[in-house]
Amino acid sequence: MADGRTEADELHAVTTRAGTGDDPLDHLAAGAMAFRSPNRTLVAHGVARRVELGRTGGWANDVAAISEALAAIDREGRDGEPASGPVAFCALPFDRRRTAAVTIPRLVRGRDVHGSSWVTTISPANPAAGTTPSPPFPSGRSTNHLATDPTGSELGGDTAAISGPPPELRLRASIGDAEWMAKVDELTRHMAAGQLEKAVLFRELRLTSEAPLDPIALYRRLLPTAPAGYVFCLDGFVGASPELLVSRIDDTVRAEPMAGTLPRSGDPQTDLRRAGELLRSEKLRHEHAVTIERAHDALLGWCSYLDAQPEPLVVEAGAVLHLATLVEGRLSHPAPTVLDLVAALHPTPAVGGWPIAEALELIDELECLDRDRVGGAVGWVDADGNGEFAVAIRSALLDGTTARLLAGVGIVADSDPQAELEETRAKFAAVLPHLIRP
Repeated sequence: MADGRTEADELHAVTTRAGTGDDPLDHLAAGAMAFRSPNRTLVAHGVARRVELGRTGGWANDVAAISEALAAIDREGRDGEPASGPVAFCALPFDRRRTAAVTIPRLVRGRDVHGSSWVTTISPANPAAGTTPSPPFPSGRSTNHLATDPTGSELGGDTAAISGPPPELRLRASIGDAEWMAKVDELTRHMAAGQLEKAVLFRELRLTSEAPLDPIALYRRLLPTAPAGYVFCLDGFVGASPELLVSRIDDTVRAEPMAGTLPRSGDPQTDLRRAGELLRSEKLRHEHAVTIERAHDALLGWCSYLDAQPEPLVVEAGAVLHLATLVEGRLSHPAPTVLDLVAALHPTPAVGGWPIAEALELIDELECLDRDRVGGAVGWVDADGNGEFAVAIRSALLDGTTARLLAGVGIVADSDPQAELEETRAKFAAVLPHLIRP
């Protein structure tokens, strides 16, 4: 073949309609990939093809390779519904310079918000050309359990042993509270000197367990916590993000940046007052405005029309309140793929800072941890360039008996280190209790 693939590499996708009562979540099982947004649910199994991105210049410079791989798959039975043919599941690292491995699954079950359901299977176009059949796809519920914590809470000190029924868990921070707060102080000095406006500093917790940690069990637990969010499970990376980085459905593009945060209290009246504080805070409104302006400018060149809500809304996201603004527009033709838009937007000031180049340089110097896919982009793209991507936050990286959790906060000139530490604890609370409870 012209692109170097052999006859045995050719793939054929068949999409069929599923019953109206078919819920993709009923088919979650070990090894599954899943992405649920307010608009659709996708659950996938197996690997039809893996696409390696960015071996020479980083994943952000190589997103066209995914579109090429999807376009090369012969399609049958698809009726134009977004995500109803071959799709690629992507969890792209925070660092644009890194490589990424993207999966095109062999089987995808989907359902949209209107109740339309489908199943897409991908198989060799020429089975006799040298491909052996794969085992049946798993179905049914995962039977593994997460390790248990009947008593634990987020760090009381630098290290916490959580005892209870076996298996035992151990939770620790990668650095102590005082050392992390000293980094916040150092960042504020850079800002007071006029070197930058904002930098996002992450903090890391590590959880170890005697028993393996189950991504599917964690995914199930996160689903009801984020009914309006983006809940994902991909290669051990599991989370429930409140933030839409970008969606592209046909010629409509949407982004909903979030920046400006206060912790929730648990009391509705107190939270109502805090929502008012968010909306009145000049500091937080400015932080939010910078993020919206950056998203608007990054998308504008792709659009014939683009607009943002005139005023932000306050969004409840687990233990915190965020300012959020919807940016929506119509794409020019030929329309970019959703991955083109991801590459244009990432990283946003909400996960990097502003100005972005200066902020990333300081992050590299001070943070001293590997963000991996946390703070990157997670979602799906189909062969027509449609897709949905969330900012990959409120998440955990699971690997056998260990889990890494990262939470970031935006540091500005007048940031208080203790308050920023408390904000990370509020953000860890989106996932950590679901890792350690029965």
